[in-house]
Amino acid sequence: MTGRAPFKNGITQDIGEKNNVIKQHPEVAGKMLAAYDQWWAEVRPFMVNEDVPLAKERPSHAAFGKQQAEKGIPAWTAPDLERVRE
Repeated sequence: MTGRAPFKNGITQDIGEKNNVIKQHPEVAGKMLAAYDQWWAEVRPFMVNEDVPLAKERPSHAAFGKQQAEKGIPAWTAPDLERVRE
């Protein structure tokens, strides 16, 4: 292996990332997984709201319903993008 990252170099040849190169570079994959595990162990304690239950109603849906009931939703008109660019 050269000094360059095999995963990054391969992106230029495999833009859609359809080829799994982990089996070709297990040592690099192992280092990446270890780095991820270390990162997760460091950030997980700061995720204080992870156990908070979700709201029964989504705030954006409630606001939309309220607007729709009170004054309706105005028809949307597409902007003239050519004029905006000038």
